[in-house]
Amino acid sequence: MNHREFFDKLADCWDEERDGEEIKKICELIQAIKINEDELILDAGCGTGVLFPFFKNNKIIAIDISFNMLKKARDKSPRRSNLIQADIHDLPFDNEIFDRAVLYAVFPHLSDKPAALLELNRTLKPRGRINIIHSSSRDEINRFHQEVGGVIGHDLIPDQGEMVDLMEDAGFKDIEILDLPDRYLATGIKT
Repeated sequence: MNHREFFDKLADCWDEERDGEEIKKICELIQAIKINEDELILDAGCGTGVLFPFFKNNKIIAIDISFNMLKKARDKSPRRSNLIQADIHDLPFDNEIFDRAVLYAVFPHLSDKPAALLELNRTLKPRGRINIIHSSSRDEINRFHQEVGGVIGHDLIPDQGEMVDLMEDAGFKDIEILDLPDRYLATGIKT
């Protein structure tokens, strides 16, 4: 089984795992990254569209490798969004078109994190922002993936030093990492 098949199988029950406490944390994380209404957002690895309600009036391009996740997301999709089945490692977009790339609960699952970060950087405008968001700590996410095993058993968030290096090598600066017991946020600005 590969990642696409794994997430296709989870699509029907994905939203059931998002309780009120997690939605509250997501809301707080989105508020913390201060999205302007005029920003064009790439929701990279959108899953079932969990973040759609938080983008308010933004135009959204949402991508995911899982067709079944996108089918679920379509039901939540605001009129100002486009949903595309695509891989973060090979984005079907021109250079420098997005103001912001937001990755919620997807970064550990990227098979080639340096290449994915370079690809995201390519599609961001100068001074565009990347936000990597999780509603659990790095340790909790890594432990969970290892316990589940299988195709996601090695899908981990790197430690802070490695994460900073990955983001800097991909052309991001002003990197900030917040790793608390109940949330994780890594941000950077395209140089």
